[in-house]
Amino acid sequence: MSNFYPATKKVEVDVIAQDGAVPVSCMVKDGKIVPALCAVQKGTAPENVLVAAYVGGCGTYLAACGDGIYESLNGEKFYNVSSITCPSPAILQGFYEGSPYGVVFNDAYCLYSNGNTVTALPHGGKLLSCGVMHCGRLFGADGEEGLLLRWSGEDGISDWYQNIYGAGWAYLSPECGKILNLVPYGEKIAAIREFGITEITANGTPENFKISSQVNFTGGVYANTAAVAEGEIYFYTNAGLCKYSGDITRVIHNLPDEISSPFCCAQSGGCYFLGGYSKTLEKNALFTYDAAEKAAYLIDVSPEAVCVGGEVLVIGGGLSYVLQPAVEFTFKSGTFN
Repeated sequence: MSNFYPATKKVEVDVIAQDGAVPVSCMVKDGKIVPALCAVQKGTAPENVLVAAYVGGCGTYLAACGDGIYESLNGEKFYNVSSITCPSPAILQGFYEGSPYGVVFNDAYCLYSNGNTVTALPHGGKLLSCGVMHCGRLFGADGEEGLLLRWSGEDGISDWYQNIYGAGWAYLSPECGKILNLVPYGEKIAAIREFGITEITANGTPENFKISSQVNFTGGVYANTAAVAEGEIYFYTNAGLCKYSGDITRVIHNLPDEISSPFCCAQSGGCYFLGGYSKTLEKNALFTYDAAEKAAYLIDVSPEAVCVGGEVLVIGGGLSYVLQPAVEFTFKSGTFN
């Protein structure tokens, strides 16, 4: 009796290379899955964080929340130091009585803190929706008029006396929409706007300030998603991750549709970190893009804010975490036939 078998062939598939893979705390490098960063709990933190930052001059973490302002020297435990609240606080590094302090700029008051001493003083300026220190001045977007850029005098955060050499203001052209954030960009300031980016040169006295007339358009930009990594500004739009270095280009990466509703960001060591809703994890997570490796992956932690000091500190859900090299990770491959 003869046995007949259908013709067969051996089929191989590179599972790692299939589109649609979702790496968590790992990434693909040279065709291999390698560990990346993960979040490890460090301590406790406040909840409902509006903005948080590490102030290097005094080695202090500051967090502005819905119920007041908190501080921590190491990110392991935060202490409430003020009940001052504001819808759009900004955390900056300034000086008080000649010493570096962390400063929370609110609608009417500045809270100065160095980890030991806390002082609240009226600043005499206007409500700002965002702010950045540059050449000893505070630059910020007006809290009510989104096209209005304001700057303090040469004496810093509390110097709002207007004259030709002191505090002042200027309107940006309306094409790119309201100012969402201001970020340091080399020797300039980049105004991240609803539909583009404007460069601001602000060295010396205000008579020498310049606002770029070049229009750099893109899709709708999400606020609080701009950070500089590897000399380029990365930010998130309704078309996905983009970058700017004179012109705006879309960043092509392996997780193009993974994150929605982004709300916070930071950068460290050439990595861009973005907090948003993860489609795969079905919760808020930290999207990470390694600019040097041109690879993206997720970190399974739900952030409210990300602070960069000697380490990357993530605050969320009443806890604090640090990012460390992963020991364990997961890799979900894309589909294949």
